[in-house]
Amino acid sequence: MLAQISSLPLPADNSLDLPQLMTEMAGLVEVIGARNFYSAALAALGRLLGCERQIAVRYAQFAKPQFLANYSLTAEAEVTYMRELYRIDPLLHLVRTQVPDRVMTALQMRREGNDNLYFENLYHSARIYDEIVVLLPAVGGVWVALCLDLDDRPFEPGEVEFVRHIYPLLENLHRLHIVSSLSGHRGGYLNDSQLAVMVVDDEGKPCFRNGVWSGKVTAAAEDAICAVSQDSSEGVHSLDELDVVHWEKLEDGNAVAPGGRVFVVERRSPGYLAIDNLFSQMITDYQLTPRECEILRHGLRGMSTAAIAKRLDIGAGTVRNHKHRLYSKLDVTSEREITSLIFDRIFKDQLTQA
Repeated sequence: MLAQISSLPLPADNSLDLPQLMTEMAGLVEVIGARNFYSAALAALGRLLGCERQIAVRYAQFAKPQFLANYSLTAEAEVTYMRELYRIDPLLHLVRTQVPDRVMTALQMRREGNDNLYFENLYHSARIYDEIVVLLPAVGGVWVALCLDLDDRPFEPGEVEFVRHIYPLLENLHRLHIVSSLSGHRGGYLNDSQLAVMVVDDEGKPCFRNGVWSGKVTAAAEDAICAVSQDSSEGVHSLDELDVVHWEKLEDGNAVAPGGRVFVVERRSPGYLAIDNLFSQMITDYQLTPRECEILRHGLRGMSTAAIAKRLDIGAGTVRNHKHRLYSKLDVTSEREITSLIFDRIFKDQLTQA
């Protein structure tokens, strides 16, 4: 084990303090099952990577994301994110579809994404240059993202590889934290959640209910949930217009309920919004031409008039003429106002679906 650790990639300052690494991980063990587990995990990673700005966010399948700890974003930025920006958060899209990589950087996601509207707004407003994201799976389709950001440089490849190498250790500590929380110890993770959670054993008998479940789900509703799910190891069922329950089978090696199932009741929220869909609606509503739409997309990605002209192989004057007509149709005078217009539409769409 020590030989493996000694061969780890090095952080940016080309030093790896093994005693510090052991101390940080030992400290994390001490808070397994406690409410401050994720804050402690962020602090440990922050000290190892030299990052003072960190956030932890819980992503669920239907409910809005939930901040578990925030030592980076301003209160205003957090409110903006929860009001509208979360709907174009690429991490929300990943956890609800497929997570290809559990350790990634913001610059990597920007290169692979179809648009940068999310990064241009939240990251620029928060003065984030790059961010490293560690995704930890929980139960019931829930993921926790530990995010550490830098404001003046990208993360070095060695730093990213360092996190990749210690990820199995972080994930196993996280699994122990989940098991401890499901056992009702120390009030962590699921007891401070907005999600209602129940675990049943392999015979269908409840062995854990968190506080939200006990306060929200009546005995009659629980009986109905058990009845509708009795013949399936996983599934989704709408309880009413607002709430949905989904369940999945636990591993046979689960320490709390081997071979059992976990049930999660969530309040529905407007989900991930593909920018392409929003653009399509704007094309219809404002009667934009294909060229105007291209210029709109490139402009929102931060490209200058000259860069757009080069990309589209047209003159800069032609781009300016298209922009003039585009601004007139949208009744705006700048790209900043276009961004505000788009987020106003996202927010109105969110209110309509709520």
